[in-house]
Amino acid sequence: MVKSLTSSAFLAITLAAGPVTAMQAQVCDLISSDQINSAGTTGLRVSYLSNPFFRCSDGTQIKADSSVTYEATGLTTFIGDVVFREGKREMQSDEAQYYSSLGRLEAEGSIEVRVIDKNEVIVGDRLSLLQQNRDRSEDLMTVRGSQAYALISAGSVGVNVESNGSRINADLLHLIGDRILQAVGNVSVQRNSLELYSDSLELLQDGTRTKLFFNAEIRGAQDNSGISTNVKGDSVNILFSDNVLEEIQSVGEAEVEYDNGNGRVRGSEVDIFFRNDELKRITSTSDHASVREMIDNGRRAVATTEEFTITGDSIDLRLESGDLLSTEAFGNARGTSHPVSNEQGAVISPLLEEDWIEGDTVVVLFSESLSSQDLATERNKRVIEQMTALGRARSFFRRRPVQEQSDSEEIPESEMELNYVRGDEVRILFSNGEVQQMEVVNAQGSFLQPTGRPDTTSAGTNVTLRRNKKDD
Repeated sequence: MVKSLTSSAFLAITLAAGPVTAMQAQVCDLISSDQINSAGTTGLRVSYLSNPFFRCSDGTQIKADSSVTYEATGLTTFIGDVVFREGKREMQSDEAQYYSSLGRLEAEGSIEVRVIDKNEVIVGDRLSLLQQNRDRSEDLMTVRGSQAYALISAGSVGVNVESNGSRINADLLHLIGDRILQAVGNVSVQRNSLELYSDSLELLQDGTRTKLFFNAEIRGAQDNSGISTNVKGDSVNILFSDNVLEEIQSVGEAEVEYDNGNGRVRGSEVDIFFRNDELKRITSTSDHASVREMIDNGRRAVATTEEFTITGDSIDLRLESGDLLSTEAFGNARGTSHPVSNEQGAVISPLLEEDWIEGDTVVVLFSESLSSQDLATERNKRVIEQMTALGRARSFFRRRPVQEQSDSEEIPESEMELNYVRGDEVRILFSNGEVQQMEVVNAQGSFLQPTGRPDTTSAGTNVTLRRNKKDD
């Protein structure tokens, strides 16, 4: 049994095939081994080693319980407790095959890769590594396994990956140097409050961007007020700044639920903007098909809450502290509010079941309700304060007249007034969710009152008609 070897004996066993030249990527020499058995002639020798330790010209180190080296091919097979270290990355496996002249490692069985200074971990069943050389500018590593996963820190060296990083589960993980991680097959990610799902993923390892491809979904994107936002789309791009969520871009059949599911936005592309870890803005655009086709296929940009629906070629929502401040729709825009319905059991045309406003542009402003509060969050409910349509504007709204005082015990509920108007600009003012007044520029339309009431005109307390300045 060989317990120690001379320096010349170390160099006689290498992991390189054939003569070493200056163009070869690297050569790995045997530094120590408990036992060596060799057979064959020079160049064709097969060497069997116990507890070998190899060091390569590029700094790579390899240890194992045993190894078999084939000089003719430059292949070494490592068996049992394999440890492969290059730079700050260390790989452990049950078995591995290494071609030193190609810088290629194939490993299987209980794979674990650690980036020591970042406390990052990659786990799987099989690994393939192509090391950086004159043909490759950076390492390429692939890890496979039914339970493969990676723990990636969020950019800064020394960050605790468990509390401030990402866990990526997938069937296949592919790393390009220390810059990019790609995941394929049953992808799920846990990053702080975010849960991400998709068929595939690409993540920048500096923590600034994560992109989901196909059947993409984000759950639980919480801002500092605790308001949750969920996102779906064909692909979703997530941007971070200093490990703080900054923007989410959803493309293709995009859908967003914000304010803990109380509001929804749909479109062919939806962008969500955060500032100082607070949801500030949501924009939505429709595809470039014709207006008729978009309406028929339901592909227009749409935003909905319990109180209203607004559609258009594009939509822009503004929020503050989790509360909706305003919504603007551009291009064939329509806003619909949902006030108290007509009498129960009454037969009414679908066209008369809701209040609406249309125009080239529609703007909806919101305020706090003075009479209602969300008990779960201790937040006042948001109600419509004003609806405005600009350009080819028209609107229809219902209003129940104020009931006069009566000495009788029961006052019958009054019937609805119906108002339809067209103009260059239409503005509807609300009070605590109920229509109070309408202002119209260059008005045309109709005003219908319930029968049995004194006749009035739409220019009374409910409607204000204005002319263009050029007509004054």
